[in-house]
Amino acid sequence: MHISTRWLRVGALFASLSLAVLAGCSITSTKTVINGTPQPSYIFQDALSSNANNWNTDSSCTFGTGGYHIKASFICFAPTDKVTDAVGTVTVKQISGPTDTSFGLVFRHPSTGNYYAFEISAGGKWQFYKVANKQNTTLAPLQANTAIKTGLNVSNTIQVKCVAQNYTFLVNGTQVGQFSDSSFTSAGDWGLDGADGLEVVYSNFSLAKP
Repeated sequence: MHISTRWLRVGALFASLSLAVLAGCSITSTKTVINGTPQPSYIFQDALSSNANNWNTDSSCTFGTGGYHIKASFICFAPTDKVTDAVGTVTVKQISGPTDTSFGLVFRHPSTGNYYAFEISAGGKWQFYKVANKQNTTLAPLQANTAIKTGLNVSNTIQVKCVAQNYTFLVNGTQVGQFSDSSFTSAGDWGLDGADGLEVVYSNFSLAKP
């Protein structure tokens, strides 16, 4: 096969021009970064599978199958320093007793007889109240919400977000309510509570910065 020398010269010239153009170019590789969900900045964490952090243990608050058991109308406080603004989260299930009585998280407890409580019942309801000088005042009355899973031996994860005098309440990741109250805005203890006539089990308790 015969190839014209003229075409060889044209091909060589084209190759030279292509190399020259490429020599004057730079190729930049870009990478797209997708940020995931920010991880909480924890103040305290406890799976409640054992008493590694020295929780109170007595006839009302004991460690057993599945976590930390509370068997009466009693508050079991977390072994942490007092906290002002925080997000408190815990998983809880009722294992015996009537399902119309509530239990849950106690927070902003600055002194004896003063605190807030966010509670749910195994019957599918929640409430928010405060105790000031040992006197109970209902702030959000017991009310139904479909975010709460019902029945005995059924777990719900409850959460309270405390920022200044503002409180947001979630169950299983769904907001069920919010409230503002300035009675207790200073640092206080967090705890878990029960009720007479029933037994509840708590697991995976945590406090995080809001």
